[in-house]
Amino acid sequence: MNGFLNLYKPKGASSAYVLNAVKKAVKGNTVGHMGTLDPLASGVLPVAIGKSTRLFDYLLDKKKEYVATVAFGYETDSGDLEGKIIETSKIIPSREEIETACRKLTGEIMQVPPAYSAKCVNGKRSYELARCGQIVELPPKKVIVYSKRSFFRRIRNKNSLRRRNLYKGTSQRYR
Repeated sequence: MNGFLNLYKPKGASSAYVLNAVKKAVKGNTVGHMGTLDPLASGVLPVAIGKSTRLFDYLLDKKKEYVATVAFGYETDSGDLEGKIIETSKIIPSREEIETACRKLTGEIMQVPPAYSAKCVNGKRSYELARCGQIVELPPKKVIVYSKRSFFRRIRNKNSLRRRNLYKGTSQRYR
């Protein structure tokens, strides 16, 4: 059996857990996935079966699209909704300020992955170390951001932003 599956990985499940379920279903076939998602993240986990796993090297460097919802007015220690709030602000950027900031982050940039990412540090996932209270500093990585498009909406009387981003080579979560 050869082919690809685009599986939805729910929040709370590890990528390895999802991959093991596929391995059990297709006994005797090589199975691999294209990038680890943090257990607290949900999203598409591309899985290859059989000889299709050989194509990952050709696919990893392709354009990807990420969609995120961003809430303004507070910061968490993890940079996501799961963390503890460490700072609040009543300053909410205007639509124009956000659009200007997005334009500055387009093109080839150096991006520092957050400590709560799935990057490996000495054989362990960065998010595992960070959740145990260890300070994790990851080196910047060159990424290409082809475009950033913003879709604004108001949720519960707060400004929020839905962003669509096309990246090459990035796996960073949104802050």
